[in-house]
Amino acid sequence: MNSECRQQNISFNERRIDTNRRWIVVRFIIAVILLIAAVLKAHQLATTPLLGEGLLHNRWFNIFVVEFELFFGIWLIFGLLPKLTWLATIGLFSIFSVISFYEAISGFKSCNCFGNVTVNPWITMAFDLMITGLLLILLPKKNIFHKKIFWKGLTGLKQKIKIVAVVGIWLVVTVPIMLAMLSVNIVTLTEESHLSENEKSILKTVLKWSFVGSWASRPQ
Repeated sequence: MNSECRQQNISFNERRIDTNRRWIVVRFIIAVILLIAAVLKAHQLATTPLLGEGLLHNRWFNIFVVEFELFFGIWLIFGLLPKLTWLATIGLFSIFSVISFYEAISGFKSCNCFGNVTVNPWITMAFDLMITGLLLILLPKKNIFHKKIFWKGLTGLKQKIKIVAVVGIWLVVTVPIMLAMLSVNIVTLTEESHLSENEKSILKTVLKWSFVGSWASRPQ
């Protein structure tokens, strides 16, 4: 009886360790993707004054998304609050999949997830659903809704140092990115609605290169 119990405990611990290892790998992959997406969107916002219509193309909304993705990507790398982070990541990619589906059925050629890099919304929706499903497979065995487990990992000195590091790195990265994104002269498609699509495209190109030239010739 004792031998069987020990074997069951060993088997359970091995499965838990294997699940934790897979979560670490997935966590780093998601973090890298979020950071790349944030940098590409920031580049678009810093070099393209003319955006489209609607909330998904609103400059301030996209600035918020960039800052959030930077913070959450750094948070994932440090691995704080794994249970709560696991839940938040599932929720985040579920929202991403809904947005991608909306863009796909609305006829968007690109999801705008990676700035000026064109990615079909159907592809991003499939990827978001794949990540969500993968995270559900990595469901922790313990009750993740228990308060003590929810906040476990923030009491030690090491964890507090990690929190300070996350916030510090995010501030160092986000300040120059924010300044670059806010330095663009904003012109919306709504304000130029009297123009044809071809004229809007030409205006967008002219404004983009005008901004790039003024940025390059700024006083040092």
